[in-house]
Amino acid sequence: MKRMFCMATVEGRSIYAIKRTLDAEGVLTPTGKSSWGTQLIRRYLLSDLYKSHTFEEVRELVSPEVAATLNPEGCYGVWWWGRSRINRHQVSESRPEGRRYRYKYSTAQRPREEWTAVPVPDSGIPREWVDAPREKIKRNCRPSNAGRRFWELSGGVLRCAECRRAMTAHTCPKPSRGRIYFYYRCGAGAYKNSDFCGAVKHHRAEELEERVWETIAGLLKEPERLRAASTP
Repeated sequence: MKRMFCMATVEGRSIYAIKRTLDAEGVLTPTGKSSWGTQLIRRYLLSDLYKSHTFEEVRELVSPEVAATLNPEGCYGVWWWGRSRINRHQVSESRPEGRRYRYKYSTAQRPREEWTAVPVPDSGIPREWVDAPREKIKRNCRPSNAGRRFWELSGGVLRCAECRRAMTAHTCPKPSRGRIYFYYRCGAGAYKNSDFCGAVKHHRAEELEERVWETIAGLLKEPERLRAASTP
């Protein structure tokens, strides 16, 4: 983690550059994967777990009983408990062998005032190494398509046939031709990481979107099929 913050602050590398460096050097993720995700790196850089807090800063976040157990001369990281709520509900699926029931889970973010601060030992990473990248990337947001796409298959609607991961949208502008091409690709296979998925092909967006629309339109024209699928 200290190396990651050093690359972001001292070396001025972007999140994607950090990812490529870790992948090239064979550094495994905490779960043992060989490919780092940019969202994971971003989450680490913004985490209070690695930010050095003084005793006065931590005392404002915890109860007096907890503050009494801390060293007034020490520094601490902060781990937030209860940031999200997991919801579970049962769904049914129609299969050739019969109807199958399973649980579907969703995660919702709790309001910040409901989070609970837990002091942890200081990470040893300089405070300025943590503050600099946080200030640099905290306002980063994913660029929109600026109305260039007619519509986009998001929310896991389109899945990779090989690894079952959600397909992601990819835009390929060709200024020399005065055209913009739209594709869908597997997020794992796109980086040619055979450890996760070997599907490296880019699929034309207009073809896939048309096929999905034909399927949805067919269902809308036959409401009996929708009722049958939703009936337990």
